[in-house]
Amino acid sequence: MVKRSLGAAPGGPVTAAEFAYQRLREAILSGELTTGERLTEVAVADMLNISRTPVRDAFGKLQQAGLIEASASNGWTVVDVKRDVTDVHLLREAIEGMAARLAAVRGSDAEHAEIMRLARQSQATDLSDVTARAALNRAFHAAIIAAAHSPRISRLAADYESILVSPHILKRYRTEESTHALDDHVKIAELIANREPDAADDAMRAHLRFAFDRLMALAGTPAAKGRDGDGTGAA
Repeated sequence: MVKRSLGAAPGGPVTAAEFAYQRLREAILSGELTTGERLTEVAVADMLNISRTPVRDAFGKLQQAGLIEASASNGWTVVDVKRDVTDVHLLREAIEGMAARLAAVRGSDAEHAEIMRLARQSQATDLSDVTARAALNRAFHAAIIAAAHSPRISRLAADYESILVSPHILKRYRTEESTHALDDHVKIAELIANREPDAADDAMRAHLRFAFDRLMALAGTPAAKGRDGDGTGAA
């Protein structure tokens, strides 16, 4: 395993096990940890400055998520997740496009106002505050899903919630990319508030396509290949 730093230990209410899981998941999905890379409790605990017990718990969750597998040498190996990530993003594009469409039709004025408030707050947040931006991003998308008033869409969205944009990924966005994504939020909120379902659906799909393209770029995979090809792309 390559010696590197994956970040400082958590502070506040986040448990060490959850911190380890989230940080490792983000590193795998972004390509920071590469396919075939070997992980051990001792090495990861040292890199994250935590004990081995929460790392062991995190490895269990990562295995359940299909991101790592047990290796013959008593460690863990990062699996090739690009195909699965591609499938998840294609599903997310369809599910949240429909959520935006239904929110424009079924959402109340109060729900529309809350979606706009979150979009504006995201736009006003300091770009360097990636923790706040990631939390607002999750809240924005969750508010749209709630406003769709579709239990089935809510259940489907819960299945991929952990792959939403994280602070560590946002930190690697360029300023113009962050501005583009935040402007998208306002545009989507406006279309929903104006009760334009077709346009809201299209705008949400385009927004999520942009996020997927950026994730694949960070992982060193051409996005068009990832969406339309075999999901592996080029290194």
